[in-house]
Amino acid sequence: MSTRRTNPDKLPSRILSFFADNPDEELTYADIAAKFEVSQELARRTVRDLMDGRAKSLLESVHIVRLKAKGRA
Repeated sequence: MSTRRTNPDKLPSRILSFFADNPDEELTYADIAAKFEVSQELARRTVRDLMDGRAKSLLESVHIVRLKAKGRA
């Protein structure tokens, strides 16, 4: 049996470390993309992979539906 080693410099570890250090924070995919300087697609894919794997019991992704005009000036 092999033990999987994680690289703290990789995006999945950086995301998990952020939430471990900031348990009350909530980030959108756009927030993750900006914070870690990656595309929104990579942020989305990485979070989905984490939720399917080692962070299955730690992370959840909640989608919000709202009127397009809400929040716009």
